[in-house]
Amino acid sequence: MHEDQRYIEGLKRGDEKVIQEIYSRYSGFIKNWINQNNGSADDAQDVFQDALLALFERAGNQGITLTSPFQALLFTVCRNKWLDRLRHKTREGEVRNQEELRYEGEAADTDTLAFAEAAEEEQRRQKCLEATFRQLTERCQQLLTFLQQEVAVDDIALRLSMSGANAVYQARFKCSDRWRQLFYATFNG
Repeated sequence: MHEDQRYIEGLKRGDEKVIQEIYSRYSGFIKNWINQNNGSADDAQDVFQDALLALFERAGNQGITLTSPFQALLFTVCRNKWLDRLRHKTREGEVRNQEELRYEGEAADTDTLAFAEAAEEEQRRQKCLEATFRQLTERCQQLLTFLQQEVAVDDIALRLSMSGANAVYQARFKCSDRWRQLFYATFNG
């Protein structure tokens, strides 16, 4: 087990100090990489949030045991999420280049049908995420939107009449958990 396992355990517990450390140590790296690969700061924020949510869900549902640095896992998840987003955009030339990087070293004869099905499945997943997000309370939607936009926690607490940073983080995990429950009930149902 790698020493960075504490990040996985912190995500699993919803430990705000660990989560803040993850943001401060790794979000800039991911932002720079996405900016260098045809993305914007907003794209980077979305991808980083999606990756953390995916790791949070996987850690809670299946567990994760790190054998390499956390940054490697986080980068792999972010890279795959970013490449999936590029695939859905109309910039075909850019997508081809990114897909070549993604599948470098793998067999050249990829299954086109499987690729199309995976893209369709991802599109269905994204639509389900959007639909279930709209099912959340207005306060949860606002909170998660503010966090995604990297609004300062103290400002969020003020805007939503919350007692402070702890209340914001607790509400965030309750809202994220509710969203996840709605998503799995809808997506798998």
